[in-house]
Amino acid sequence: LEVPPSDAERAVELELRDLAECASATWDTILQQIRVAQRPPLGQGSGCISRGPFLRLFQAVRQRLRRLGELIAMCIALKRAEMQRIVEGVHLLMESDLPDGDVE
Repeated sequence: LEVPPSDAERAVELELRDLAECASATWDTILQQIRVAQRPPLGQGSGCISRGPFLRLFQAVRQRLRRLGELIAMCIALKRAEMQRIVEGVHLLMESDLPDGDVE
């Protein structure tokens, strides 16, 4: 039985994809700035760079980690809701007058 993904599942999947793409772009851009500041032959700069790019790099990672934690909490809540539905279905089945076996 194939069940299509719910709106919540699609939203989480889309946000995870967007978060990964944003992380990759941000990471690559900031690392490129840092690499360019290195002395030749590794870069084109003097070897000195302000701490701003490093701070942006680590702050971006912290923000993504925070958002991933929020997404994990949402997924856990969705999982619990689905498990509650299963429990309600089992209770309904246990209280029913339906036969225990398949009727042939």
